[in-house]
Amino acid sequence: MTRAIFLAAGVATISVAPFQALLAEPDDVFRTSPMSNTSVSASDFSSNRTAPVADRTPSVTGTTAGRLHETTGITLTGFDTAVANAGSYVATRLEPFRQNRARNRSCCRDECHTWYMSLSAGHSSVDGGSSGITTGMIATFGNWGDAHDDEYFLGGAVGCRTPFELFGACLALRCEVEAMDRHDMNFVTNSAPGFPGPPTLFYRANVGDIWTLTNNFRIDIPITNDCGIYTGFGLGVAGHQTVVNDNFHIGTGRNIDYSYMIGGGVTFRLDDGIYLDLGWRFVDLGEAHVKLSNVIGGGPAGDYVLDLNSNELIATIRIDLY
Repeated sequence: MTRAIFLAAGVATISVAPFQALLAEPDDVFRTSPMSNTSVSASDFSSNRTAPVADRTPSVTGTTAGRLHETTGITLTGFDTAVANAGSYVATRLEPFRQNRARNRSCCRDECHTWYMSLSAGHSSVDGGSSGITTGMIATFGNWGDAHDDEYFLGGAVGCRTPFELFGACLALRCEVEAMDRHDMNFVTNSAPGFPGPPTLFYRANVGDIWTLTNNFRIDIPITNDCGIYTGFGLGVAGHQTVVNDNFHIGTGRNIDYSYMIGGGVTFRLDDGIYLDLGWRFVDLGEAHVKLSNVIGGGPAGDYVLDLNSNELIATIRIDLY
């Protein structure tokens, strides 16, 4: 019966210790290197099975078996000592995982809101899809067509970074207000069709004074201490002025329309509080609406609509303020 109690204690130690190592706070885990502190030979096993109970006290204190004896008065044989200490050995092997989990909790608990500013630059590949109806002096026709242009943009943002814990990992939510100024874009789209045949006239559309103002939300996901990935989206407005002309019809319009952004990328820590973000994003720049008029006579000639979408490569330097 006594032997069964000893074995049960040893098995319980093996079963519970690894989970204590993962779930306990740093000071709750009893850290040892039991296999290096206790050696069990065949002679120890034999002598312990025949020696009186009083002589079976472990010779090394600080092991799981020794601690069990000190706290409960139960003394284990050499074999049972090895079984009990195996649980502590497994807990020691799991210690790095427990420390990483504790570090993540500490990060999310101790690092509160961090305000930052950022500067960004990038390349934008913009697609423009035209629509609308021209009601000119000669004929009425649709302004449907597609065009493409490349441009660059510059801007910055101010925001706040807030850590939070999810599934044991310390993630962070970035909320920011971003303003971008974009270079002028030029498109050539269809105007009057040939009779019969392809279009013989084309609208030349210049889109300038382009800006966006968005509220962005991003999630930072760490991979190492110096590298991670992010993903997010943004909602806001875009503004631009558009001038179109096909030599017979002309128009100018200034517009402010809804805009949104979605994208992701990688983050590198360059120094304490200084980060580099490299990413891709899709930006809807809204629609440009232009009222057309005839070049000769100046009468109304319908409308021209240009839908603007951009695929962007962006680089951002982010600096923590406080």
